[in-house]
Amino acid sequence: MKKFSFKKIGILLAMMLVAGAALVGPVSANQEILQGLNTIEHSIEINSSMPQMTQSEFRMYVQEMNEKYGSKNIEMLESITGEPDRTSGISYVGAWTDHLSTGSASSDNALLLYKFNEVDLSGKEHYYYWQWTSAQPNPWFDLTNFWNKVQLTNLNARLITYSPGSTITGNEQTVNIGLSTGYSGTSFSIGGDFVLHQDVVRPKSGDCQVGYGGKYAVEWNGFYGNPQEVHGAMHIDIPAGQSLTSTWTNSLTAL
Repeated sequence: MKKFSFKKIGILLAMMLVAGAALVGPVSANQEILQGLNTIEHSIEINSSMPQMTQSEFRMYVQEMNEKYGSKNIEMLESITGEPDRTSGISYVGAWTDHLSTGSASSDNALLLYKFNEVDLSGKEHYYYWQWTSAQPNPWFDLTNFWNKVQLTNLNARLITYSPGSTITGNEQTVNIGLSTGYSGTSFSIGGDFVLHQDVVRPKSGDCQVGYGGKYAVEWNGFYGNPQEVHGAMHIDIPAGQSLTSTWTNSLTAL
């Protein structure tokens, strides 16, 4: 862990003179950005009927992330997309990606959507969202907080459960993330492991709510001078035939 130094303070003051005031404003019809000196937050509107990436396109994206972060730092993302037993009983629907960058850090973010192949007895279709973020600080800075959030915007969609469901504190600790569901003799699941290098991964306070129009944010919080990834998972049901719509927001802070 790097100590906060006078050199870092000088860099921050210089950046403040260059950057001036924070910028808040719309980017396009389906995106919104909030950016300050050391924090950036970005939202994208998601529709299950209009995915950004096919499965083959997303696998190419994973290869790019491998080259950027190294296989050790994206091993779980690779396994989710490349090993069938990690996504048992469900089919790939689509994926969306986002990149955040400030003067102090950058992050790559992905949201994958999977669907159970059958309609349940109540006429509902079941989906899994899989959230991923990998963040890295710029030289002389440390990650302090980043999160990946999905807010359901179709009020007929119901968030049933999410993972992780509680605070996890670790130092080079292997963390398991996953969900499993079974009914009427059938089952489906998604899951895997990643390494928490240090500090805390948790459901973000105030941004996790099960039920119709629910929301979930997985958050890392601490003080770390190297890359760190987080994963999260959500189980959602929705009346058959309806599109699953959501607002996907990513945030990054480094000091």
